[in-house]
Amino acid sequence: MSQIVILLATFNGELYIREQLNSLLNQTIPVKILIHDDGSVDETKNIIKQYGNQYSDRIFILSNDVVCHSAKDNFQYLLSYAKNTSNYSYFMFCDQDDVWYENKVEKTLSRMLEVEGKIDHPIPVLIHADLALINDKNTLISPSFFCYQKIQPEKVKFNSLLVQNFVTGCTMMINKSLAEKCHSMPQQAIMHDWWIALIASAFGEIHCINEPVMSYRQHVNNQLGASGKGAENYFTKIKSKLTLDKYYQQAKAFLNEFSSQINGKNKVVLLAFVTSYSRHFIYKKMILIRHKIFKQSKLDNLGLFLLK
Repeated sequence: MSQIVILLATFNGELYIREQLNSLLNQTIPVKILIHDDGSVDETKNIIKQYGNQYSDRIFILSNDVVCHSAKDNFQYLLSYAKNTSNYSYFMFCDQDDVWYENKVEKTLSRMLEVEGKIDHPIPVLIHADLALINDKNTLISPSFFCYQKIQPEKVKFNSLLVQNFVTGCTMMINKSLAEKCHSMPQQAIMHDWWIALIASAFGEIHCINEPVMSYRQHVNNQLGASGKGAENYFTKIKSKLTLDKYYQQAKAFLNEFSSQINGKNKVVLLAFVTSYSRHFIYKKMILIRHKIFKQSKLDNLGLFLLK
């Protein structure tokens, strides 16, 4: 189905890229695959070139002249290219080292069409799903990412998305209305999926498939992997680069981008959160409580309230 395009960002993925490409080509719904490599120095470029030559009607490889330096910017480049060069209706994001179940595209599209069928005018829609976690040996770590991370996707709201991302990019499908709102991805955006989820929540709808549609490979080279929920992981997060400051900077960039478009309760929450950044510690925490800007686990919320 040519109306769907898979955006595949690659970088030094020679170990797993063949398995992933095979899973994309084996989907029950044929799709176009758009690939951009971000300067790999292993065999990744040669592998995707081989697949591109063999499946020239389905796989398209962008020029390597553009270097993005990050997965976030690579996906933004792919999305911009796909929007501007072809009349695609739906866009999916793909990591190089996972394995998609053969009905992933079909199942996600079915939910998308179901949601859009209940809407009387085009609005941004994002569909995401659960996933299974595997290691580099294809051994199952957990059959459900949602359970592993204690995520309740039905409770995802704009205010909670300001401090925690609940949407995994490699499970996302977005419609054209949402893609058109993704004009740019500022440096302050923490990751592409988080930024897109904020847009969808502010201006449209987010819906979830509560079952795994793929296997997510957890290994040492993941840029952002799935982590456990123990105390050791909690203290690691406290020391990590993902501090409260980054939440504020992303929210501020979102306000700058959409200040003339966002309204209602979402704008009230966004303004309160952004303007509290320069206020004292207690005031910041009062804003979090007043506008229910919380994460989903008690341990994560403890960390949230301890951070300056």
